[in-house]
Amino acid sequence: MTRLARAVLAALALMAVMPPAQASAQTQTFGEPRYKGQLIDWCYTWSTDCGKLPADRYCAMKHFGNATDFEQKNGPLGEPTILMGDGKICDGDNCSAFESITCETAGAKRFDAPTFKGKRVDWCYRWSADCGKKAADRFCSTKGFSRALEFEQDENIAPTITLFDGKQCTDGKCDGFSYILCGNE
Repeated sequence: MTRLARAVLAALALMAVMPPAQASAQTQTFGEPRYKGQLIDWCYTWSTDCGKLPADRYCAMKHFGNATDFEQKNGPLGEPTILMGDGKICDGDNCSAFESITCETAGAKRFDAPTFKGKRVDWCYRWSADCGKKAADRFCSTKGFSRALEFEQDENIAPTITLFDGKQCTDGKCDGFSYILCGNE
């Protein structure tokens, strides 16, 4: 065997045992973000701490890092806004809200209605066993994250697929995940 061939084989062997690369930083944008069902006011408290602070707090509430971008939407808005700092409502024509807030993932990413091989991920890692946390953690590892930070069950959906061996549930009484929040924390 030539030196080059041995070097290539050694490199391939090393790549096979290395852990997967960490997920790259990404962002997620939320249009017309809401808090307690209301549009978020541009200011954190009445006419103070406007823009960045409420945007950062919204991102933290959604389990993201800081806001990387945000756009203002000036009134009249047609509906009231809520100040995140004290919960007061602004219902005048001069209230401002957020058109959008973009948050950095800070090592986390939320997957809504997560899928694997085109099917919803089953609540159980194996057929009727290792349900919830084990399945969520395994899903996150397939996406390059170390574990599931949060997840929520979605009942009676179909079809779903188990991550252990790819068995599919198709009877309509299958449980899966409404979302999984993956991270490296």
